[in-house]
Amino acid sequence: MACQRSTKLNLLRLAVLLIVALAGIKFLLRDSLTLELHKHIPKDSGFWGDTGDTSQGAGPRSQALELPVAKITAPRQGPGQQVPKDSSATEMRLVHLDLKGAAPKVSYLEQLFPLLSRLGANGVLIEYEDMFPFKGELEVLRSPYAYSEEDIDWIQQLAELHKLEVVPLVQTFGHVEFILKHEKYQHLREVERFPNSFNPHVPDTLALLKSLLSQVMEKHRRSSWIHIGADEVFHLGEGMDSKSWLSHNRGDVGTMYLKHIKQVLGFIAARYQGLRALMWDDMLRKISTGALRESGIAKQVSPVVWFYAPDFEVEQIGGFMEETRRKVLDVLGFQSLQLEQGTCEGRGAFPGVEIYHMVEQVNGHLKESVQKALEEESGIKGWFSPYHRKHQFGNPRNMESFGSKLLKLHEDWESVVRELRAQLESIYFPDTVEEWMEENVNPYLDQLRDLVRDYRAIIRLNARPKAS
Repeated sequence: MACQRSTKLNLLRLAVLLIVALAGIKFLLRDSLTLELHKHIPKDSGFWGDTGDTSQGAGPRSQALELPVAKITAPRQGPGQQVPKDSSATEMRLVHLDLKGAAPKVSYLEQLFPLLSRLGANGVLIEYEDMFPFKGELEVLRSPYAYSEEDIDWIQQLAELHKLEVVPLVQTFGHVEFILKHEKYQHLREVERFPNSFNPHVPDTLALLKSLLSQVMEKHRRSSWIHIGADEVFHLGEGMDSKSWLSHNRGDVGTMYLKHIKQVLGFIAARYQGLRALMWDDMLRKISTGALRESGIAKQVSPVVWFYAPDFEVEQIGGFMEETRRKVLDVLGFQSLQLEQGTCEGRGAFPGVEIYHMVEQVNGHLKESVQKALEEESGIKGWFSPYHRKHQFGNPRNMESFGSKLLKLHEDWESVVRELRAQLESIYFPDTVEEWMEENVNPYLDQLRDLVRDYRAIIRLNARPKAS
């Protein structure tokens, strides 16, 4: 059974890495759909160090990354508790859906959830950010394209249909730009100039977090877990309130961090009996094991390891076995995968595969083909230079030597981009599509469009003298 679970977990890891590259805007970036390896850390594990250890280790080889493999198991529910399910014997294999900036439409999740389930996932960690349908005083946080309350219900029904546990993620310390960018909440910034992190000393911060958590959990009554984020709390300790607090508390940023986290966890424990909490581990790596033990935080939350580095010791949590690779290839419809290069061989057979192939084409050839036309085509360099275009003159005989090739190149790329836009619009909302096109297509295709526009205009002038 252990081998089978390991195979499923490896299968899921490998597949999700591919999905990152396939499903839309973030497939060219580092992570839209990231598999997170969740571990429940018992109080007496090595994470908390030896008694009396007060070292301030921080870095890729800190205690947080030297954990034995462990299971996260859902809590047993008793009468009157929020979540009636008992999935206490279930090892959680979660896929992280980070919805900031490139959230898919629910219709795509209808296609994605069956695939995740087939690959071995039994849960989705959903970081809604501004895609949650906040209401009342929090309505300002909603994206214009935020999911509706009915959408949230349907997402959970879809998840349940495919045996996926929904774990909502609410950022409670850092990564709160979607909140602190609004004038209404700017006074809650740790550093006035930056919208990254909350000031933990302002009472309104905890009050706001209670409202956020309450609205999200109101729509996730069947969830056994909640993730409170709390990673990358940039500039913590640099605000005036924090400096004042530190001057009276021996300059201990770690204790200040834990104080805020314990307040958040205390609210969750008091309000939602039986609901268990997860948090990212990176800030904990910077805190002494003695301080961690003294805080008692191990009884309240399970740390979740994340790491972006080529030297991460994956053998601690399992690697990618050849059997896993073959299963991924079979499910996704590829002949081979080159994860380091982000490329695959084969046509593929999964939701979003059309986008994958067109993005691969754009990413690999659009810029190169436009630059070649502008910089290497001798006819264009000699007879249709920026000077000719600026003064609107040219010999049609010379221009026609490269004109048909130029027009064909433009026509072909416009056709590809039209189809790509249509595919993107079937999965993503308009703002996401526009951003991706502006970042990845228009900087190059607009140069080609301008060249074709000037070509057609000057051809129509029929070899008139240059404009003064």
